[in-house]
Amino acid sequence: MFFKYLKGQGIEIDNDKTLQGVAYFDSRAIGGTATQRFFVGSAVPSATQNTNLDTFVRPQTEHAVIWGLRISDVVNVADVRAVDWVAGSNDASLKNSTMSVTINSEVVLRNYPLREALDNLTTRDNGYIPLPILWTWPGQTSLEITLTSASGQLFTANLNIMIELLGVGLQ
Repeated sequence: MFFKYLKGQGIEIDNDKTLQGVAYFDSRAIGGTATQRFFVGSAVPSATQNTNLDTFVRPQTEHAVIWGLRISDVVNVADVRAVDWVAGSNDASLKNSTMSVTINSEVVLRNYPLREALDNLTTRDNGYIPLPILWTWPGQTSLEITLTSASGQLFTANLNIMIELLGVGLQ
C-alpha cells in the first residue's frame, strides 16, 4: 500500500530500502526571536540546535510520508542536546503563534494556530497535531517549518522548542 501510494505520487522506489516508522526532529533555542525556521540550515548539532538528521535534504532514495507532528518545549536550558522534552507547551508566546509548512517549495500548511494543538488536551495528546491529509516528503527535496509569533511580539526568553515529524519512510 505504501509503495503504491508513493508510485501514485510519481516517486521512484528503491527496492533495497526498508520501510519503517520515522520520527525526524529538529530542536532549537527560539527565545527572543519573532520567527524561527526548522529543518533548514545546518544540521550540525550545537547548544542551540539539535537534530537526528545528517542533512535536512533527505537522500534521493529516502522518501517519507508524514501523518503527524509533535511540538515539545523546555525553558531555561543551556544546551538543547541535553534536555528532557515535555510534550506540548504552556508558553503563551508559543500558543499565540502560527506554523506554516513548505515541502519542495509547495505550501502544505499556512498559518496554523498553535493554540489548536497546545490548549485543553489530555497529556497524551498535548502538542500532537494529526494531519488531515498525508504529507509526502520525497527524497532530495526540502521541508521547512516556520513558527511566527503573534504580531509585534517575541517568543519568551530562553524558550526551546522541538518539532517532530511522525510517519513512515524508506531508509
